[in-house]
Amino acid sequence: QQAKAAKSEYTAAYNEAGDKTAFSTSTVKDLGNAIKQDLRANKVAVHPSGTPKAYEALQMLEGEINKIPSDAVGVKVNAAERMGRLLSGKVGEASRSGNKTDLRAAQAVKKSYDEWFSKVTDDALVRGDKNAVDALRRGRSTFADFSKRFTGDGSDKQVDAFIQKMVS
Repeated sequence: QQAKAAKSEYTAAYNEAGDKTAFSTSTVKDLGNAIKQDLRANKVAVHPSGTPKAYEALQMLEGEINKIPSDAVGVKVNAAERMGRLLSGKVGEASRSGNKTDLRAAQAVKKSYDEWFSKVTDDALVRGDKNAVDALRRGRSTFADFSKRFTGDGSDKQVDAFIQKMVS
């Protein structure tokens, strides 16, 4: 019940922010480099043969970033949030693959993305309607709380499956 309520709360806040908020284009264009730098700093190696889903996650992210027109004035937060959902999907694929190294690497990519998203939101690198920006920050805070309380970290598949069943 609590998980569903928390999920509804962050979803409602993101929907309120909707298309009314945007990150600066340069901030989003630098996302791939920021994640790669974070992975290097944390000694997380990503390679197509050893960590295929994490590698695919980075490639997918670069592909999404490359779709941004060079003359774009901003990138809607919804588009950046979509990238996060795609990365979550890769974490799920890595979990189902049984490759623990790949799972840890994919989780590191997603964690780095989440930290980037929080940082640019907190550092006021978002522009738009004040109420929408506030809703975005509320949604991000609620999502962070939801993640800490109701999602598994991949270290125990039975626990993760139980948590996901409860949340779904």
